[in-house]
Amino acid sequence: MKRDRKAYMAAYHLANKEEFNARSRKYYADNTETCIALVRDWEKRNPEKVKEFKHRDTMKNLDKNIARITAWKTTNPGLARQRDQEYRRQVKQDFIDAYGGSCACCGETIFEFLTCEHLNNSGKPDRESGHTGIKMYLKAKREGYPKDKYTCLCMNCNFAGRFGKQ
Repeated sequence: MKRDRKAYMAAYHLANKEEFNARSRKYYADNTETCIALVRDWEKRNPEKVKEFKHRDTMKNLDKNIARITAWKTTNPGLARQRDQEYRRQVKQDFIDAYGGSCACCGETIFEFLTCEHLNNSGKPDRESGHTGIKMYLKAKREGYPKDKYTCLCMNCNFAGRFGKQ
């Protein structure tokens, strides 16, 4: 009678679990640098799987993660505010870069003056649903920065368009 090798090995590993764990810990202690290098190499080759694993872990421990983040923001309000500002700035910069890095009308390139403009006067539904500021830039990113829906204008050209001056 032929044994089921898979079931046999699973039972063997379960019976000798402590021995295997001790051997693994000793190997890792002796070869820490090599193990870390192998993991980093795998992470570079598989960024999508890394993202998937991190997301799965985050969702699995969502309450703990939210509590940890909230506690950190409470104890570090200045740093939290700075990081939030950097994140918002980067999201806006990505939007501006996706639409050419300057005003589509006059060529203005000063970051603080540039903003999102809806083409064909289609911005009202977005504003009504709360997509303003960073939420607007993130929505455009999720949609793949469509060139037929949004463009990048400076505030002067954006305001002039409201009065039919373009």
